[in-house]
Amino acid sequence: MTAAYAQTSTALNGARVLAAETGASQAGYDEKLAVAIKFGRGDDSALVELADRDFVIAIWNHVKNKPDHLEVRTAAEQAFSSAPQEADQACYEFIVTGVFAAFDRDTAREKREADAKRHSDLARTTAAAAIDIVADAELLNGTDATFIRLIWERVTDDPKWPKVKAAASAARGGTPEQQQQFIATGLAAAAKEDTDDRIAADTKKTEEEKAAAPGPRPPGNSPRTASACRSPSSC
Repeated sequence: MTAAYAQTSTALNGARVLAAETGASQAGYDEKLAVAIKFGRGDDSALVELADRDFVIAIWNHVKNKPDHLEVRTAAEQAFSSAPQEADQACYEFIVTGVFAAFDRDTAREKREADAKRHSDLARTTAAAAIDIVADAELLNGTDATFIRLIWERVTDDPKWPKVKAAASAARGGTPEQQQQFIATGLAAAAKEDTDDRIAADTKKTEEEKAAAPGPRPPGNSPRTASACRSPSSC
């Protein structure tokens, strides 16, 4: 028997004695292995042989800096930070059920966040397209307030979009709900008004130019006709 094995065996025996004294259950090897496999640590035999609380702390260390496992991290912290007389049972429950429930909550949260990001990207892409802008990463990845500020900056010197600029300026100082509304419909509505105004202005200009242009001369008053008529018989 090696010294390392003897130390591990002694630690496990001590944990079992403490668990027995407190009435707590002890997770089995297969139960810990299932957790280790869940987090890509199935080949780490030293991890699986740890006592329950140490095992939970090891899992916590593995996920604590990974934003995809916020629920697992929190559940592990709650388990190993429990009062001494409750920690063993809390760690056991984390290993056999709690970690899997937390993992599922993380998965559900990630899906909600991914769905929200897709919805946000689509709304921003559509809004930007209304003023002939292709939404880049800068426009897609910031907050709603940042998106609106960037839109305002891109149209502030463009005479084509005065109403878009005014609407963006108002939205910058608005509530989160008003900013969402600007992105969802307000920007496109302002862009349509600006476009309609330009079309109306162009139409009016064309009509004025037509009205100002000289009309055709009557055929009988043309210079050629007058010079040709030297006598009544020649006309």
